[in-house]
Amino acid sequence: MIISSPLIECLSNVNQKLQLPPFLAGLQRWMRQTEDQAQKLTTVLLQMNTVGQLIFRVLIVGLLTSIVEEFMFRGCVQTILLKWFKNPHIAIAVTAALFSAFHMEFFGFLPRMMLGMLFGYFVYYSGSIWTAVWGHFINNGTAVVVSYLYQNKKITVNPDDTHIFNWVIYLFSLLIILFLLFLYRTIATGKKQSLQF
Repeated sequence: MIISSPLIECLSNVNQKLQLPPFLAGLQRWMRQTEDQAQKLTTVLLQMNTVGQLIFRVLIVGLLTSIVEEFMFRGCVQTILLKWFKNPHIAIAVTAALFSAFHMEFFGFLPRMMLGMLFGYFVYYSGSIWTAVWGHFINNGTAVVVSYLYQNKKITVNPDDTHIFNWVIYLFSLLIILFLLFLYRTIATGKKQSLQF
């Protein structure tokens, strides 16, 4: 999850530059307003001055959100779509798109969809919803902790900065993620097969 940060940044930057055709300018303005409102809400939600507030936010934004969203999307939606489509890749992609759209943050759609696909493959390969819950928790929890550290001047890197990495790091992140996902699939499917004997 941590090695995915550069790829998330890359997809976020691509997503921010996407423009709708001129005849959809009204929709683009509405999407930007919705995004700005969501950002304001996130800023208020992640305002932390004490360690107690940090722990509370990690439990709510990190753990509780991860459990609810993963059981809803990977546990329910993905399971239903697997039965409908009979193709795990389509089911995982559609579930990830719905997961991303659910957040109503259109300019963060691509990175959130990528995370949703990772979580979907975690569940599909392992057969356990908890792999996605922990991956989601690490992602959200890390964002909360980094925000706290920045707000309290423990680190200088602004978590809202979208230009920390470069193309070499983006490519490295993608290759490592693909390798780790392949390794994860090999280990998870191997364990499932050994349990069947």
